[in-house]
Amino acid sequence: MAKVSINSTDPRAVRTRAMLRAALLGLLKEKPFSSITVRDITSRATLNNATFYLHYTDKWDLLDGIVHEIQDALTDSAPFFPLDPLDPTYEPKLDIKLFTHIQTYWEFYKLMLGKHGVPSVAHTLRHHLERIAEATLEEVLPNPADYPMPKSLILRFFASAYIGIIEWWLDSKTPATPHDLAGWLWDMQRLLITLGTPPDRDTPTGLGG
Repeated sequence: MAKVSINSTDPRAVRTRAMLRAALLGLLKEKPFSSITVRDITSRATLNNATFYLHYTDKWDLLDGIVHEIQDALTDSAPFFPLDPLDPTYEPKLDIKLFTHIQTYWEFYKLMLGKHGVPSVAHTLRHHLERIAEATLEEVLPNPADYPMPKSLILRFFASAYIGIIEWWLDSKTPATPHDLAGWLWDMQRLLITLGTPPDRDTPTGLGG
């Protein structure tokens, strides 16, 4: 069903969307997204289905709205690398900002990246982190000829590493602040950097960026 165009800045519309988002997130604590219906969402939000369809076409549209709102908040949260990676005075402020963002939306990420999460959300997060990593990589190594391996592999490695760390943090019983996590991560990155440059190898035919 197509949603009806309404004034998205109207306070009543803003309040209604917030109620629907809260209802969906509450339901995700109880059962997988695949089992949730629009009627479940509206019943939890104490709204009717007609009101739902004024704002969203279906439950996926509602989820996309939540994801995009949170991803917009992530947009300026990270480049990952300093321009001088071995600078001993470097403070990982940008990583702190990224992990502070995760902490702010802790409940959402715990639901979405957990066992009942929605794979497309993890994919969206990984793609977003790859874009952030790409912008910083191009500052560090502006000449693609300097890449020792396909650029797309480098981006996937860093994005996947960050998602793995986020998942560990969400599941861990070890208390850690965004500052702790950023410091540990930077120590690991610095350790990898100081292990040395990989040996020269011929790039296999067919591998692209």
